[in-house]
Amino acid sequence: MDSEDRRMLKHAVELSESNNKILKKLYGALVWQRISSIVYWVVIIGVTIGAYYYVQPILDSFFKFYESLTGQSIDSNQLFDAFLRKR
Repeated sequence: MDSEDRRMLKHAVELSESNNKILKKLYGALVWQRISSIVYWVVIIGVTIGAYYYVQPILDSFFKFYESLTGQSIDSNQLFDAFLRKR
């Protein structure tokens, strides 16, 4: 093996090591992006469910107040069905 082949082989090894480092960094970034995306959606869904949990008693008291004023019973399911019919 002459010096030119040795130099080219050494250069190819350096390039492959550099590419390997870059690929490891890209893979690490991809893993963290996936984790942050999962955490993001868990927070969004959790806040939605939590908001419903805390707003539900307020809605129930509003529906009872409405029923006492009008004498008509209204349920959250009826309200949801009425909303869907209008669309």
